[in-house]
Amino acid sequence: MQPNVINDQSKRLDADSPDARDAMENAFPEKSGARRIAMAYMFSEMFGIPDEVNSGHFSLLREYSEKFPQEICQFAWSSETDFLDAWRQDIRLFEDGNDPLILEESVYKPWTRQKNHPLSGKLGHSHGDPAAHMTAILKSFGLTLDQEHCLAPDSLSTLFEFLGFMLENQPQTEVVSFCGDHLDWLGTLQKRAIEQGSGPALMCAIKAARLYVTELIHEMEFYNGRTSFK
Repeated sequence: MQPNVINDQSKRLDADSPDARDAMENAFPEKSGARRIAMAYMFSEMFGIPDEVNSGHFSLLREYSEKFPQEICQFAWSSETDFLDAWRQDIRLFEDGNDPLILEESVYKPWTRQKNHPLSGKLGHSHGDPAAHMTAILKSFGLTLDQEHCLAPDSLSTLFEFLGFMLENQPQTEVVSFCGDHLDWLGTLQKRAIEQGSGPALMCAIKAARLYVTELIHEMEFYNGRTSFK
């Protein structure tokens, strides 16, 4: 699977209780670096062009999710046909209705922390400080957004594609820092999806993405001799 939303003009450089943490550690088999990268790009594609999700995405998501407790992702045990049918129903939340499920970091964080700005500390607005920061990061690596898909620089799809790039090319400490800065809002997204009546296939993808990031941070901090778990 290929990333969709970032252009590279040169080489592609490219849960919270102790019991829950124990369950998470037991649920995740150790993954190769190549598999972690493939999964980052899988999430980018699922959240970026949801109407093109296919059997390849399902297979990778199922393989990744099969050790989850069933209540986390019931589709780990479903058929491909059932999942894809449910997914097509669920993706209406990406863009339909009066209150669509927006997959942009800025919407779930304070728009800006600049004092005296009318939107200082306000939630629910696109293209805030997180988007500006991601634009600067992409520029620093010589990357630009693919205008064909018109996704925000802090869209979940862009963030996961850039995570794939980071996994391929940057030190683990920088990967952890990026996840802490720009992928720390997935729990809030999960709650919003529940409030808006998200279907089980989309919830599976969101929960899997959140657990993937949590595991990635934990694994990299562990191998670097430190951990954020208290």
